[in-house]
Amino acid sequence: MRVLLIGGGNMGGAFARAFIKGRKLRPADLTIVETDSGRRRALQRELGCAVLPQTPADSGRFGLVILATKPQQLMEVRGALKGKLGTYQVLLSIMAGISAEVLRKNFDGHKKIICCMPNLPVQVAQGMSVIFATSAVAKRELAFVQRLLSGAGKTLLVSKPALIDAATSISASGCGFVFYLIENMIKAASQLGYGPHEAELMVQQTLQGTLELWKQSGSEPSLWRERVTSKGGTTQAGLEEFTKGKLGDVLVKGYKRAYRRCAELRRRRG
Repeated sequence: MRVLLIGGGNMGGAFARAFIKGRKLRPADLTIVETDSGRRRALQRELGCAVLPQTPADSGRFGLVILATKPQQLMEVRGALKGKLGTYQVLLSIMAGISAEVLRKNFDGHKKIICCMPNLPVQVAQGMSVIFATSAVAKRELAFVQRLLSGAGKTLLVSKPALIDAATSISASGCGFVFYLIENMIKAASQLGYGPHEAELMVQQTLQGTLELWKQSGSEPSLWRERVTSKGGTTQAGLEEFTKGKLGDVLVKGYKRAYRRCAELRRRRG
């Protein structure tokens, strides 16, 4: 299937690299639309695929059309695709806060729609892409999209559009929350006497090792927390401080607030 990717910015460019470098697509089967001339030249050199300044007149030859622009550019993309989108084509959007229903209304009742909420680590092919597909998308089309997106990390297919908003909170905004935790772990290490590079090394390896231990074991995180917490020991002392400050409750509230904000923004755009 030939793919038209509209938007070669940070996220669109990351997916394009994953498609080509992960050998999910041949350069001949991918066409990118990017208005910025510098970015256009860079993508052309790096990936060897066609990179155009505007949406091609023969957009109907692409089985999959990916919208990778900013949500504010929806009307611009709509205008560029007006009269060029066939009912047989699959429309895949990675624009945050734009629902399948909004896309349907803006693209003349188009039915084959997939919404995708990726996160920042797609830039290093370690992303989490949560997708929702309308019933009009055929199984083989959905399988093709999932295989394509797997070049950028893991994919998760959900059955309800509301779970795309939840993914925005957990996996997309979640990256920012994890970085906030990292910042404060480094801050604590610095206050305890470690230099910047030493603190970063310790925090990086602690997080990486803990995640790998969890993944390989298949055990619940709570079980590992119990195993590492000795009665009267250092871990218990730290956890008691976290519990006293209701850190767990605050974290859950933060994720839920991000979810509500995502729903608010989606309603405004709808």
